[in-house]
Amino acid sequence: PMLIEDGYKVTQVELFALLCRLADELLFRQISWIKKLPFFCELSIEDYTCLLSSTWQELILLSCLTI
Repeated sequence: PMLIEDGYKVTQVELFALLCRLADELLFRQISWIKKLPFFCELSIEDYTCLLSSTWQELILLSCLTI
């Protein structure tokens, strides 16, 4: 976990980097979870890619709401 001291001013570059790291971690966890589903092996790579690319925003929003 990243700790930011109270009163520390975060630059736009640092904030953007932090948001990118967060999105990367959430996406990695989602892909790991999806690969554990029983029907995953039945999906073609095209279907899997299409489903993930069209729903990643909603998946990240839902995962943030459940934390």
